[in-house]
Amino acid sequence: MPYYLLLVASPEELPFFVQYQLDVQYAVGRLHFDEVAEYAAYARSVVAAETGGLQLARELAMFAVSNPDDPATQLSSKHLVAPLADLLAPHAPDWVIRRHEGEAASKATLARLLGGDATPALLFTASHGAGFSRGDPRQRAHQGALICQDWPGPAQWREPLPQDFYFAGDDLRADARPHGLVMFNFACYGAGTPMYDDYGQRAASSARTPIADAAFLAALPRRLLAHPNGGALATIGHVERAWGCSFLWPGSGKKTGSSAQLAVFEGAMRELLRGARVGAALECFNERYAELASDLSGELEEIGYGRQYDPRELADMWTANNDARAFAIVGDPAVRLPLAPAGEPARRVPLPAIAVDSPRTKAAQEFTGSDAAPAPIDESQSAVKTLRDALEQAACSLGDLEVRTFVTADSKAIVTAGREQLPAQAELRIVTRIGPGGDVDNLVPGDGKGSTPSS
Repeated sequence: MPYYLLLVASPEELPFFVQYQLDVQYAVGRLHFDEVAEYAAYARSVVAAETGGLQLARELAMFAVSNPDDPATQLSSKHLVAPLADLLAPHAPDWVIRRHEGEAASKATLARLLGGDATPALLFTASHGAGFSRGDPRQRAHQGALICQDWPGPAQWREPLPQDFYFAGDDLRADARPHGLVMFNFACYGAGTPMYDDYGQRAASSARTPIADAAFLAALPRRLLAHPNGGALATIGHVERAWGCSFLWPGSGKKTGSSAQLAVFEGAMRELLRGARVGAALECFNERYAELASDLSGELEEIGYGRQYDPRELADMWTANNDARAFAIVGDPAVRLPLAPAGEPARRVPLPAIAVDSPRTKAAQEFTGSDAAPAPIDESQSAVKTLRDALEQAACSLGDLEVRTFVTADSKAIVTAGREQLPAQAELRIVTRIGPGGDVDNLVPGDGKGSTPSS
């Protein structure tokens, strides 16, 4: 298989665990949209970025929420975002790093960063991801939405969470231009939601608890990638809940009992800043998961042989393992930041129209406020049928494919031999002809009486 693997399927068709396991050895991303037009919009954005039609200024935005009376966001702001920005600065002298922390990490600020006038090339966020119960009508559309500083915290707010406090996919403006953006979210459900609770070990439950009617990708990344004005190239986020052990490791601090472990975040971000492809940049996360999985496997083996263990410690190991594996790419893992040369301004070009007809076409035009309709395609000439007809026509025009097999006692001598030199330096042993219909004829030299060489 190729190193860069793009899964084009819902997590119901190809479960998240398939993505996790493939990601140990390969660079894996996922796409899943509702309409063909959304795939076309994303493909158009990627092609424009890869062919030089887009060059972004070297700007990194760090967005850190720290809500009152909320230990989780206070920890991620203090021990993840702030020190990570300090670590990255010396390695990115030609980058502008802007920090949006505390009161500056508002929903209005995030709207400017996601396709507005402050959109960077690379955005890193740390906050809560909105979570809704199974059966809640908001779960599909708003699960994993980014809770902003607007939320006054758990002590002051005890009512259901209004959308004023978080940024969801349907908050993305029609005139937004997130084209070329790569976003890294540290938030629960930021990439997607599985059907079952991945952390049931903490409750010592023998039954798997469903948390959704079906597994699904988060709506915000999908809307960002398929934006008709030019979408983001990829988002990196977490499937299921995200845990503090991603960046704080218990037992490693001399006084506090834990200390920041930012190596994987720093490594991935440094690779992204230097222009590495997103899937390759996240190799350090895959290696961390492989390491923790190995530790957990060894511990379970010893327990199986009768070793005494602390259930809480084992649950912590299991949590760290499942947390590490769940960092996932939504989008093509082979994309990279389309950066302008250092010191030069950003350059954007108009994107070509999407020539795909679908029930979403009219809605997409209304969404962008554009009066220009894409070229219509007759139903009988749909994208799938057109592709199939083209392949069939190409196959019929190929004629026979001929493969010649030579043998020699001195293979080194003919490694660099040209096609015309082969008959003089080696013996032609087999000729294989493959017809356009798949028929195969093997021509093997013999004595003319039906027998072939014994060797």
